[in-house]
Amino acid sequence: RQGLSAPQEELTRVQDSPYGVAAARARLRLHSIAAARDATATETMLSTLLARPALRAARRGLCAPPAAASAVKPQRIVVAVGGNALQRRGDRLTIENMLKAAKEMVPMIMALRDAGHEVLLTHGNGPQVGELALERSCATFDVLGAESQGQIGYVLAQAFQAAGVDAACIVTQTQVDAADPAFMKPTKFVGPVYGFKEAEALASQLDWTIKADGEYYRRVVASPRPIAVLQLDAARLLLDNGYPGLVIAGGGGGAPLACRRSRAR
Repeated sequence: RQGLSAPQEELTRVQDSPYGVAAARARLRLHSIAAARDATATETMLSTLLARPALRAARRGLCAPPAAASAVKPQRIVVAVGGNALQRRGDRLTIENMLKAAKEMVPMIMALRDAGHEVLLTHGNGPQVGELALERSCATFDVLGAESQGQIGYVLAQAFQAAGVDAACIVTQTQVDAADPAFMKPTKFVGPVYGFKEAEALASQLDWTIKADGEYYRRVVASPRPIAVLQLDAARLLLDNGYPGLVIAGGGGGAPLACRRSRAR
């Protein structure tokens, strides 16, 4: 392991533990914010996120139960759920399957809330916005992105309402630069997977950009760098005023609003 960066070494070490990949990913994500936060605060966040994987491993008899966590000062935490987490590869992208996956993530987020933390939930939208694009090929991706926020936000709200927690989903816009080079080099995977021949035919027929995603191929669209989140104050207002439910915002990175020379489009 000599020569590994700190996050890589941590990932290797934790993957070898009985806590598994979920714990490793939780630690790796928080390494990226460690430089901007006090080390003690980062460690307490790690303890909170790793508590449930450790308890699950203990219940399966893979390790001893973890020691009781020390008191953690309440913090405001952003939890990001990938769009692919709401659709397992090979499953049909249906509301029923999305709701089932959403309900499985509720206990982890509820544990953070029960520990006194304020949680803002955000999510990806790759599979979902790609499916919407197939249904309505004439719609632009900003409109489809907003639609996917409503769809996914509704599913997440249902999952948490079933656990007794209300949720407010904010359809969010994100300002981007119309001259961002990312528009010329699409990188964000959207929609379902295809075999090579089918992907090649779709790319030719629909003028798509296709890239390999593992052993399959998927459509890719631009993912420009965000400049500002326009509805951030709305989410902050709910959190600052003690909204008892779960705030959901920034889905899919926000519907893009391209600006050039003080003009938006």
